[in-house]
Order: sequence, then structure tokens, then C-alpha cells
Amino acid sequence: MTFKDIDFKTDMVTVNKTVKHLNVDGVFQPVVTKAKTEASKRKVPLLGEIKPMLQEHINRVRQLNRVLTIRGDFLLFPSEAGVYREHSNFLQAYKRLCDRLDIETGRTIHSLRHTYCTILARRGVSLLDASRLMGHSNVSVTAKVYSHVNNDDKKNAVQKLAAYFA
Repeated sequence: MTFKDIDFKTDMVTVNKTVKHLNVDGVFQPVVTKAKTEASKRKVPLLGEIKPMLQEHINRVRQLNRVLTIRGDFLLFPSEAGVYREHSNFLQAYKRLCDRLDIETGRTIHSLRHTYCTILARRGVSLLDASRLMGHSNVSVTAKVYSHVNNDDKKNAVQKLAAYFA
């Protein structure tokens, strides 16, 4: 994600690309490609609580990389060298963060998307709206997460009922 992907006036984040680490001429390196599907290209509202944290982060990135300009062509989450992070380094940092926050092991980066979708479901966001926010090309993909949440909610409801009769 680059600075130009965030519009602070409309509080929207543009999702329109992906980074893959590929073997190019014998060297693994980041390659920026277009989003996987048309549905993957989207604008996602920026939460009000996140905005000041993101602005503070951007200021830190600018200070660390004084050569960067405000034209929008710099990475928001660069390595210390100001380039894309290597996949393995990113995963190690993610694991350290999970450990520090006492998040159970086995969590993947993809589980963050699952959690996002689960929270949307629990807060009553429609399946169609959640699918658009997630960038799913088909609501059936989103429905798999929603059905999981609904089944868990049903089990919890029955357990509460059982506790009532105990």
C-alpha cells in the first residue's frame, strides 16, 4: 500500500494491487500486480479511530525516510531500507506481534480477514455489504464465513438456554 492509496478527505482506502514474492532471474523479489479480480478492486472506508494512528505512522515513515516525497509514491509499511518487506520477515514480525498480544499460535495473516468478516457478521452487516468490503467476487465465499458465525451463535444460544434450566 502506498500513500496515494489513502484519501484522507473522503476517509477511503483504495485496494487495487497485490504484492507477490516471485523468483525473477534466480532472485526472490517483490512484484506488484493488479488485484486478483475486478471485485478485489475496491474502496474501503477508513475507520475514524484508525485515521489518527495512520497519520502518525505516515509521519514516522516520512521521518525515517526523509528522501521520500509526499507525491504518493512511497510505501506505507516499508522495510527499514524503504522497500517492500520480504515475506519471511513480515511473517516473523507478525508472529512476534501475536506472541506479544497473547494471540494463540497457528494464526495466519489470512485469519485477519476471517476475523474482519466474522466481526461484520456479528455486528449485523449484510452478506452483500460484507462481500463488497472483503473484495470477494462471489457472495458464496463470504457466506461460508457467515454460516460459520451463525452456527457458532446458534450453539451459544442453545448453551445459554441449557444454563437457564440448570
